[in-house]
Formats: sequence, C-alpha cells, structure tokens
Amino acid sequence: MRLIKYRDAGLATYTYFWVRGESGGVISPFFDSEKEAQDWAREDRIGTLEEQQEFEKKRNYKWEGDCI
Repeated sequence: MRLIKYRDAGLATYTYFWVRGESGGVISPFFDSEKEAQDWAREDRIGTLEEQQEFEKKRNYKWEGDCI
C-alpha cells in the first residue's frame, strides 16, 4: 500500500489517497491532509475485500459525460 500526494495544476492544495502496491488502483477515499490519510490507514479500514471492491466500484463509475 502506498500513499499518493497529488495536486492538480493551478490548485494550491494537495489531495492524498492510498493505492494498492506500486501500480494498483485507489483503495481509499480522498483526504485533504497527510494526517487524515494516515489516521484512516491506522484504523484498519482497508483490510476487507468488500471495502476495496466498493471503492473500486466508485472509482470506475461511468456517467453520461464519459467517453466510451
């Protein structure tokens, strides 16, 4: 599991999130601070397969504006 610190061009703040391994998918919600991300991981919320699948479903959600 690896913590990502990400910032869009033009924005002043970073977003933090956890991914599975070196090239895995997102397995956590997005956080406004590294402390929030670390606290979330310490609470052992990423351990269950059901939670990981739920996050993957949300991340892969298609809406009408998505290109196919």
